[in-house]
Amino acid sequence: MFKQIHHTFWTDPKVKKLSVQEKLLFLYLITNPHSHYSGIYYLPLSLIQEETGLAKKDIQSIMNIFVKDDFIRYDKENNIIWVKNMLKYQLTTKYSETQIKGIANHLGELHNSTLLIPYLTYYDTLSIPYRYPINTLPIPYQYPTDTLSEQTEVYTEVYTEVETEVETKTNMCDFDLFWKTYPKKVNKAYAIKVWNKLKPSQELTNTIISAVEKAKKSVEWRKDKGQFIPHPSTYLNNKRWEDELTMKEEASKYAKYDRGEWEDEFSTNEEEGGKYDKYN
Repeated sequence: MFKQIHHTFWTDPKVKKLSVQEKLLFLYLITNPHSHYSGIYYLPLSLIQEETGLAKKDIQSIMNIFVKDDFIRYDKENNIIWVKNMLKYQLTTKYSETQIKGIANHLGELHNSTLLIPYLTYYDTLSIPYRYPINTLPIPYQYPTDTLSEQTEVYTEVYTEVETEVETKTNMCDFDLFWKTYPKKVNKAYAIKVWNKLKPSQELTNTIISAVEKAKKSVEWRKDKGQFIPHPSTYLNNKRWEDELTMKEEASKYAKYDRGEWEDEFSTNEEEGGKYDKYN
């Protein structure tokens, strides 16, 4: 399978700062025969050394630079690498359902990696249909028991602990996505408490995120530089994602807030004789 290298690779400021060896290794991480278009795959350091001819100490040093600069993440325990932005340059503009399912199937082979949760969160908008339990429970030790019911009880207890841990991690990743999307970032600790009490399903999480994105374009949330945006905990407690807000597609008196994040930035409307000059 061929891999794509976008022409902007060579003009990227971060890439331009890399040494020749660093550029070689980075290209290798994208194009080597073990890589997957998802950007996350199995790659032990011994293979890198064998196929690039680089010394082990040089590879380790460069990999540390890549991690620090957020080019990659590496799961040392399972030898899984994630080249962070590789996927978006490998998918076609109109990516197919087959490509997304291919990623889900590939992730099933990496189910023990700690990189899966951050990977799925990072690419949440792709709705990758990954359904394998993360940190899958290994085959349990069969304790000697007199009855099958006692043995089943032991298995159930251990599995429940793992399942709870996975649910907690997934729940926090969903909250992180909500927090990243929500424009008014106040009282995070209480918002987390409310979120954990709510325990939204994946479907409800998607509904909440979509509602927030839509609300950010509403008249009510744009008005007076976002003054009327509820606190995130209030939004969650009162199920404000069910609100019916006023949407205006055409330009309005609130269009000056379209630049995002309600910053103190205003532009001059030359056609109206500099009506908003006083804000400049």
